[in-house]
Amino acid sequence: MLPYQEPPAVTARVSTAADRDRITDIMATSFWDDPTWGPLFGEGDRRAMAGAVLGFMARSATRYPWVLISSGGESVSVWIPPGGEEMASYEHRPFERLIQDELGPGADVVLETLELFEQARPTDRPHFYLSLLGTHEDSRGHGIGMGLLAENLRRVDALHMPS
Repeated sequence: MLPYQEPPAVTARVSTAADRDRITDIMATSFWDDPTWGPLFGEGDRRAMAGAVLGFMARSATRYPWVLISSGGESVSVWIPPGGEEMASYEHRPFERLIQDELGPGADVVLETLELFEQARPTDRPHFYLSLLGTHEDSRGHGIGMGLLAENLRRVDALHMPS
């Protein structure tokens, strides 16, 4: 086992609409071949499917000032603030249609998996919820994602809120 190493300091900013394409690309390269998420995207162009599905989720959360992107655009974290929802109610139907269009017969498995994630979220106290954290494949292995996570937790801690 390797000894613990402090993640590098990462400067982050709140994402904007101008970051949406980059966020989608980060999500696509982060999860298309992930051992948990990858198989959910079935056969075909899993990278495109991951970008479409997870990019939609990440872009939806940009309505909160808690979707943070590293200053170099290598990594993104999607936090849902206390009392927030991952998607606005008007986005549920378009999201389900997107999943059905992208995944066909595999759509039900993804929708069921997302529902299990939602059911696992605690409801007994307000908290910040980390929905997604991804680092672009070109920047993996340098601790940028962990550095971004550390920066996120510093911001949440400054508000004295649980995460």
